[in-house]
Amino acid sequence: MRRLFWPLTLLWAMMGSAAVFEEDDERKQLARHRNSIKVPENDKSGELQRERLLAQYEARLEIGRQLSDQ
Repeated sequence: MRRLFWPLTLLWAMMGSAAVFEEDDERKQLARHRNSIKVPENDKSGELQRERLLAQYEARLEIGRQLSDQ
């Protein structure tokens, strides 16, 4: 029984760590995208545009995540 349990435990640990790394990678992508959008400090309309673009990007990430889960 132990011979069967050990590889399954290792596989489970590897799958869990892969999910954590994937989530961390998505956060880094989002942060890079957020930093790449340049808006002048005093431009309120540009700030709204930036927020809208970020919301679109986050929605695309979520759709991609859902499609990859299927």
